[in-house]
Amino acid sequence: MSSPPHITDKRQQIRGSRKQEWLGALAGHAMRLWARSLWVEIDDRVGALGPATPPHPVIFLLWHNRVLTLPALWSLLSKRERPAVVLTSASKDGAVVAAAMKVFRMDSVRGSSSRRGAAALVALRRALAGGMDVCITPDGPKGPRYEMQPGVIKLAQSTGAPIVFVHLDCPSAW
Repeated sequence: MSSPPHITDKRQQIRGSRKQEWLGALAGHAMRLWARSLWVEIDDRVGALGPATPPHPVIFLLWHNRVLTLPALWSLLSKRERPAVVLTSASKDGAVVAAAMKVFRMDSVRGSSSRRGAAALVALRRALAGGMDVCITPDGPKGPRYEMQPGVIKLAQSTGAPIVFVHLDCPSAW
């Protein structure tokens, strides 16, 4: 699925190489298989993760070291009517992640606090205004770990979208 034209300007899109897109698709399908093997228990105290789509777009946050669990969560929520976008890095690694998210029918907005941040913030605002949920890792790959960067708060303040922090844990089965 490609990004709707109102979310990202075609001139500003970052495309990965064929190799990165292939690796991302392969990783996405591997994550889908892994997600199907999980036993999942949801403790949804605010009602944002259920099968019923909330009446307004939501900003979902999860820590960067939990990002591989996002597809498992989204597989559970795939019956939701509202599409979602994921903020991914403008780096080569971000191209692989963006390709992996396509497997889960999630579009990507490319940028970070250190590169293309302003353009990403504008694209995320457009996504929320267009009725899409947004998924962000607020601490980023370079850290500091478990410290939220201010861009998320700016996004929520400027759009009025609620923030739902999602924690996914995969304890050992034995």
